[in-house]
Amino acid sequence: MTVFEDDRQFVINDDHHSDVTPERLAVLINASIHSQSSQVTAHADAASGRFWLTDARRRSELEGTEHVRDALAILGLTMKLIESGRLNLRP
Repeated sequence: MTVFEDDRQFVINDDHHSDVTPERLAVLINASIHSQSSQVTAHADAASGRFWLTDARRRSELEGTEHVRDALAILGLTMKLIESGRLNLRP
């Protein structure tokens, strides 16, 4: 995993040292957290290369939806899912 200086851009490599595209990472994260009662979803924009998490909080909470674009937070979730065995980056 590499985080660039702006803390918003990052690259994750699989077991074969190939880059995991943002689109593939979004699909993998969404599949790995699908069975939880989480309101978090992963999103990628192929045109800009941006990646973000969306936390759609319960309607009873005042703050509404939060968008997380910080690479360290995204990589923290990714590592937690990998360590728990829920996320596999193998091709």
